[in-house]
Amino acid sequence: MTSAPLLDPSVAGIHARLTRQAAGDYLIRDQGSIAGTWINFELVPDEGHLLKHGDLIHIGRQVFRFRLPTSPPPPEVRIYPAKFSSLEPEDSQETST
Repeated sequence: MTSAPLLDPSVAGIHARLTRQAAGDYLIRDQGSIAGTWINFELVPDEGHLLKHGDLIHIGRQVFRFRLPTSPPPPEVRIYPAKFSSLEPEDSQETST
């Protein structure tokens, strides 16, 4: 994998590292930059962050969208019936005056 410099003073010489894992996932790690590396507006922890299709990456003032060559299928939506209980607790008793 090659590296390409970002010509922006807010980006360190070696700001972040993106590596492809054996399983095919992509891991991003900050390399000790002053501003840090951010994914979806959250600071990347020391152990790194596994990227997902569509993640927003902030490196300095530069913003990138992580996209896989083929996007994953949309998540399956499942709807289950709700189980409603009585609005009043079973042991309460109403009294009228």
